[in-house]
Amino acid sequence: MLLYNHHLGRTAGTTLGYILKRNYGEEYLKISKAEMSKYLGKKPKVDFSLHQLTSDELNFIIDHCDKLPKCISSHYISIHNGIDSFRQRYGDVKMITFIRDPMSRVLSHYFALRNKYLHMKELPVHIKYDYRNDINEWIRNNEYVASKYGWLDYCKSRQTYYFDNHYNLDKAILRMKNNFWFVGIVERFDEGLL
Repeated sequence: MLLYNHHLGRTAGTTLGYILKRNYGEEYLKISKAEMSKYLGKKPKVDFSLHQLTSDELNFIIDHCDKLPKCISSHYISIHNGIDSFRQRYGDVKMITFIRDPMSRVLSHYFALRNKYLHMKELPVHIKYDYRNDINEWIRNNEYVASKYGWLDYCKSRQTYYFDNHYNLDKAILRMKNNFWFVGIVERFDEGLL
């Protein structure tokens, strides 16, 4: 059996990752940009939502682990295709995730990205509007980046997108009900762990 954490950004994933690592030890695999670079020789673009691992890439990473993982967590595994790879390898797959109030999640993204760029004198080319001191500029920048580079807009309901690969809320809810063993709410994180 495999426990797979479908990690959505800004939903207490780092904290959950520490807990999973503590419980699974060497049998826990977090697939992040570092692991993708290590195993595949490449990193995804700035917006991780654009790169989902193919079945071959996912299997390659798992095949090259020192121990066969019993628990995997990642932003980069599509629940549409990646889970089929897991089922072929493991048979039984229990999927878990945490979701968060959408407005709190948007604000968390803003402050995380603001802090990331706060110390820079010159911003990266994809940041047209200097949003470090103005959330309205951040909203405008997201609209610009989404239109210019095809990235997902941080201000839209990315949680819905990660379940449906579109923004269809009904399909996303149906997928959570039918495909997930556990869906927690960040605002009730401790109760969810219990």
